[in-house]
Amino acid sequence: MEKKIVKKIDIHVHTSESDWPTFPQTTGYPLPEELIQVYDKMGIEKGVLLPPCMNYSFVPVSNYETYKIVEKYPDRFAWFCIFDPRQVKNSENTDFVPALQWCKDHGAKGVGELAANIPFDDPRALNLFRCCEEADMPVLFHVGLEGIEYGLIGGEHLEKLEQKDKTEIENKIKILRISGLTAGLGILILLI
Repeated sequence: MEKKIVKKIDIHVHTSESDWPTFPQTTGYPLPEELIQVYDKMGIEKGVLLPPCMNYSFVPVSNYETYKIVEKYPDRFAWFCIFDPRQVKNSENTDFVPALQWCKDHGAKGVGELAANIPFDDPRALNLFRCCEEADMPVLFHVGLEGIEYGLIGGEHLEKLEQKDKTEIENKIKILRISGLTAGLGILILLI
């Protein structure tokens, strides 16, 4: 009987090609080449790059930079794009669809890791979810508590996430919990 080979994919990793300095409360990000060396040693086939939310990182990594890294190493990385529900005019009417579509057209597999420290049912977050649904992009988000650094606020028992009858879009969300090697709870929203 043939031995079955299981692919190993790192679904949550940050990287940057810049040499920005680290700060006391941060560790910085490895260069793509450093990640590839680690992946080779560990037998990891591919990593999914998540640009960090700009409000919560000292190392700026744009969607475009992330796209260019994947373009350079297409066999080793895939990518998600990042948007903050408060971007542009901090409005619940911001149209993210054209930017999401650009990212999708350039290979982005989803959106995330959303980490804005606002409630899941905040009109700005719901607007971004609606735009992601329209662009047919899954969403990966970090769950946090109010006022604790970062992460969408679901309430102490995720009650804000689980109130499915509040809006039409929430009725269209399926939730798949995923585990990762990083701190916190990652949840992937698959929009149908």
